[in-house]
Amino acid sequence: MEQTLLWVLGLFSLNLLFYCGQAEVVLTVEPNWSVFFHGESVTLICDVKEGQETDWWYLFNRDGQRFIVYSSNKKYQIYTQYIQTGHYSCTGRNKLSSNQEESNMVHLTVLVYTPKALILEVNSSTVGAVMLTCSVSPSTPGWEYSWYSGTNTQPLTAGGAIFHSNDRISVSQDGLYRCAGGRGTPRYYTEHSDTFVAITPVVKLNHNWPEVFYGEETRLTCEMKGGENIVWEYEWMKQQVVLPDKKEHVVVHATTSDYMCRAESTYGQTRWSKAFRLTVIVKDILLESPTHPVTEGAAVTLRCKLKTGNFVANVVFYKNDKVVQNDTRWTLTIPAVSESHEGFYRCEGKYSQRTLTSLQSWISVKSLSKPESSPGHLPLIVGLVCGVLVIIPLLLFFCYRKSKDPNGNKLVKALHCFISIITAIPNTAADIYIL
Repeated sequence: MEQTLLWVLGLFSLNLLFYCGQAEVVLTVEPNWSVFFHGESVTLICDVKEGQETDWWYLFNRDGQRFIVYSSNKKYQIYTQYIQTGHYSCTGRNKLSSNQEESNMVHLTVLVYTPKALILEVNSSTVGAVMLTCSVSPSTPGWEYSWYSGTNTQPLTAGGAIFHSNDRISVSQDGLYRCAGGRGTPRYYTEHSDTFVAITPVVKLNHNWPEVFYGEETRLTCEMKGGENIVWEYEWMKQQVVLPDKKEHVVVHATTSDYMCRAESTYGQTRWSKAFRLTVIVKDILLESPTHPVTEGAAVTLRCKLKTGNFVANVVFYKNDKVVQNDTRWTLTIPAVSESHEGFYRCEGKYSQRTLTSLQSWISVKSLSKPESSPGHLPLIVGLVCGVLVIIPLLLFFCYRKSKDPNGNKLVKALHCFISIITAIPNTAADIYIL
């Protein structure tokens, strides 16, 4: 009996000596992070390196103040909405000897908000692909990221993107993308990131003919893939000038220029499209017609053609806005013009599925009429007649006075004198002309 009592006392003494020694106490945090967000779960573990777990009471401290006392469980799980940023430690107290040891100090930062994921575009080595990254600020460990397309609530799979790493993907299809992070057990999620608009519009002609003529009205469309159910507002850029407009941009007087477009919605803004070169061809239609008045009875040919020299088909000729010829000929021939053909002429022709109209040309007709005597000769003729009527009696009188005939033939002599004078006048005038 005495031997048994001595053995028990010896064992008790050994245990007492054992527990009176300094025991190592270590405080760890699970998960092993230093920064937590509001609502996350954290477990404090107070591990005494001697004896059994049941041999100790566990006390947990924040900034030197106990907030959990005499717990029989070395693990204590709490949610961060119930704790604050501070220095944490624990105390192990022996149940038999009441000896206690302090642990190391662990600093925990508790952020009192729910983080929002951040999505960014980074340079991609793949042509035609967009590389996106997802992150949480401040940078903390443990996050796993989910990716979403459009308004879908189910995460993207490998069929919709290339997953380079947990936080990095490449997408080749235009669309709207967002991401979110999750970590811990139970799962804690960030807010979804803003939507990244990975759309590059394309400018296209809104008609099916290949050419645009100078001054012609044409329409351009800003086409996009992705974001079909979203209301977009559009902007157009021409020669570095930005103009708000609709999806369809009307070019009233077409000139050769570069056009770009982009769109914006509540989700964000697309990229500028590649520059679309609107090449305008100067192909005015001309009416070839006489530039001077045409003599009545002459033949006239009008020709309808482009400035380039090409002829057009299905030409319609107009005179004073009334059709005078409508067939496949590009010429209008008038065999003999008259005053009734005088007027304004123009033509219309078909080219590349469109109707082109020339400017009007005036055709003037000069009439043919019989020559008439000029009224300016009448005074001269009257003067000559009057002169002759005056000169003849004077010459007769002169010859009569000059004649001396004793036989009584003085009148006959006077007539001979008059005739000789009249006959001599042409010869004298000829001599004067020769001189």
